[in-house]
Amino acid sequence: MNANCMYANSDLRRKAKESGVTFWQIADYMGVCEMTISRRFRRELSEKEKTEMNGIIDSLAAQKNASH
Repeated sequence: MNANCMYANSDLRRKAKESGVTFWQIADYMGVCEMTISRRFRRELSEKEKTEMNGIIDSLAAQKNASH
């Protein structure tokens, strides 16, 4: 396993964790399998993809906060 794999997209991983958003929730929102998200996060995403993921995490976090 490539050691760099653990750190790819660390900013998004941290944001999701701090927001209480899981990979399976991101996957469900996008209509894909959880493994697809896990695979995408193994390599650094493009800025466009990061922007999309940030928006998804924000949206899911807002939904989570609204329901509590």
